[in-house]
Amino acid sequence: SITNRLFSSQNVSRVTIAQALLRSGLASSLSEAKRVIEQGGVKINDQKVNDPKFPLKSLIKGSEFTIQRGPLRIVKIKIAGLRNNVI
Repeated sequence: SITNRLFSSQNVSRVTIAQALLRSGLASSLSEAKRVIEQGGVKINDQKVNDPKFPLKSLIKGSEFTIQRGPLRIVKIKIAGLRNNVI
């Protein structure tokens, strides 16, 4: 099932993939998020990522994106307050 979450545009430009996983509720701690990412269990917009320090803004276009942990846990993120859909 897909869960919806809202991120602030003021914060998204500084967020790493590991922090996004934690904020989305797909990890219970930052260390768990880093471990899952390094093991290849995370996709952003269907693109597999393996660097937990990689900036989230490099992977997303527009004001919505999805984070997937494993085959069944998917969160759809909407970025609030975005101007012209540019991060």
